[in-house]
Amino acid sequence: MQLKPKSMNSKGVAIITALALLLVVSGLLIMIGASSLNQVKNSNDNLAITQTLALARGGANLAARALGGEFKASFAQLIENKSSSFNTSDAWVFGGNGNKPNPVSVINDLQSVTTDFQAQLDAVFCSTNVTPLNSTAKVSLRVYVTETSCTKSITNYGLKIPSPRFISGQSRNSNGAEAVPQTYAIPYVMVAEGSSGEYKRNIILQGEYQFTFGRGSFAKYALFTNVHTSSSGGAIWFTDDTLFDGPVHTNQYFRYYRNPWFNSTVTSAGCTSPQLTVCSGGFGKKGAEFYASGFYSQNNILPSSPFVNNSYGTHGPIMNQANKTPDFGSGYVVLPQNSNDQKTKAQANGIYFNGNIDQVKLWACDDNGNEDNNDADFQCVKLEGQQNIVTIQNVCQTVPVQYYYYDSKGKKKYYTVYEQQCNDVSVTTTVPYTENYRIGKNKKLEKLSSGTWANPGGIQDKGQFNGIVYVDGSIQQLTGPSRSPSSSTNPDNAGNAIAGFSKLTVVAKNDIRITGDLKYESPPCSSGPVKTSSGVTPAVCNNKSVTNILGVYVDDGDILIGNNNASSALNAPYNVTINAVLMSGKGSVTVENYDQGSARGDVRLTGGLIEYYYGAFGTFNANTGGMGTGYSRKFTYDPRMSEGISPPFFPTIQNDEVQGVFVTSYGQREQIY
Repeated sequence: MQLKPKSMNSKGVAIITALALLLVVSGLLIMIGASSLNQVKNSNDNLAITQTLALARGGANLAARALGGEFKASFAQLIENKSSSFNTSDAWVFGGNGNKPNPVSVINDLQSVTTDFQAQLDAVFCSTNVTPLNSTAKVSLRVYVTETSCTKSITNYGLKIPSPRFISGQSRNSNGAEAVPQTYAIPYVMVAEGSSGEYKRNIILQGEYQFTFGRGSFAKYALFTNVHTSSSGGAIWFTDDTLFDGPVHTNQYFRYYRNPWFNSTVTSAGCTSPQLTVCSGGFGKKGAEFYASGFYSQNNILPSSPFVNNSYGTHGPIMNQANKTPDFGSGYVVLPQNSNDQKTKAQANGIYFNGNIDQVKLWACDDNGNEDNNDADFQCVKLEGQQNIVTIQNVCQTVPVQYYYYDSKGKKKYYTVYEQQCNDVSVTTTVPYTENYRIGKNKKLEKLSSGTWANPGGIQDKGQFNGIVYVDGSIQQLTGPSRSPSSSTNPDNAGNAIAGFSKLTVVAKNDIRITGDLKYESPPCSSGPVKTSSGVTPAVCNNKSVTNILGVYVDDGDILIGNNNASSALNAPYNVTINAVLMSGKGSVTVENYDQGSARGDVRLTGGLIEYYYGAFGTFNANTGGMGTGYSRKFTYDPRMSEGISPPFFPTIQNDEVQGVFVTSYGQREQIY
């Protein structure tokens, strides 16, 4: 055997060792690589899961905002439409006429509501796939108020929709006229699914649509007419100059010339001959009249084209909100028969005056009754006029009384005796009247007597002022602070009539004449709708949290804006500003002597207008293109009225309406699949 040199043997061992080490290192590298790939894959999985979960949560937030936002209005309208088919004299809006709502009846009554609401939800969410920018990921949304949404059963998620239910409230009184709120709930389940490729994650949220139902207030309207003509029967046309931000309704029908603009609902009942409490002659006018084209019944008016493409020539309303089209066959709204409710409230815990009054003045004031236009602590009210004092007096007078007797021959003989007779007689005496009141932020009502503010006392409980000022007659002048100088044509030169905290309703049995600016200390809107060459800019109302509010209501008369009277004290100023909801139950809101005198600028109203007939404001000068006499209309709807806010004890609508919708949630879970 020949032995190899030792050096060669060492090199072989070294090579073998190196190869072995290389294999070990390679194995380690392979193991490390595989581990890294797994970590990368796991990281991608975690990232995808996190992304889809974030997408699902974002979709849930989007749907929740929709439920608490734009869907609330359509849901409220649906509830009102469905409730109108029920007997409004029942003790409960939904659930029968027992001592408590019958749970089964509540479910049955609300079944058609959930069915129709599901259709509204599906129309929006079934076709909704939200895709983030520059991404293949997407979000799908589903909201259930019934067992099925977007053709998919809720049982696929192991869930069941609870039944609608009654929450709280009071039953109606026997005649169904009392405005009592009742609260009901319709449960919902929301499913938001986020997906990215093969990865999916969803959020399931459960909650309720709770709604409070009761008699609504007439204050919700931007314009309401029972008969959409002048008191003399003259036709009223909505024109290019017509701009309404809030709900508009008539119990009759509308006429359109060119393109009036509306930013909310437009409804008409189509009554042939509206009366105070009933529709006489039937509903033969369900439709609208288009200038030069005549009257079209609702069945012959296409859902959208006449309002978008002007199918009736150049005439038709412009509906600024795409999801709103006029309803020319809506329900008939009954007007109040009298102001007895307001009178009773004023006698109990308000300010009441029996007889005609010369002036009611309102102003924001300090503790001494001086004008205060900077966060006033008090609301001042002054009444001046002639008061009727009725007393019972014992009135005596001497009267001849004839007696007779029979003489000895049986012949009747007469004689006269003068006697005093006394009787209780009701005597009315007219005396001058001036009263100053102030109301603090704590609602305490005080009267100025001998230089001191004190509780008025008397038959009224004046602990907490309820906001009603009632005159059992007419008000010759309703005004706020005077302008300085008095000749100013700028309403900014007048002080505030309504303090920032104050809530008032001024009511008269007969006419009320407005003779001065009635301004809020904190107005809700900074500008009204403005027509431009490119369209209409809606009103700017960014101060809806303010609380000051004024209602002016006349039972059996007109609300007059003073104009062209011999006495300047009876005339409203140029460009008069009125922050209030104005209502005449049997007459009009109109400019006095509207066709006489000269042009007086604008009536700058922020609030609403409710009237039996459409009142005239002025005449148009065809030669100059401007007003000839009276005032032009410059109206801005107070959007707070659409949110259930109204002046104290303002007349309510006989029909029920949704006073508030509240979206609640009571549980959510995440699901991965």
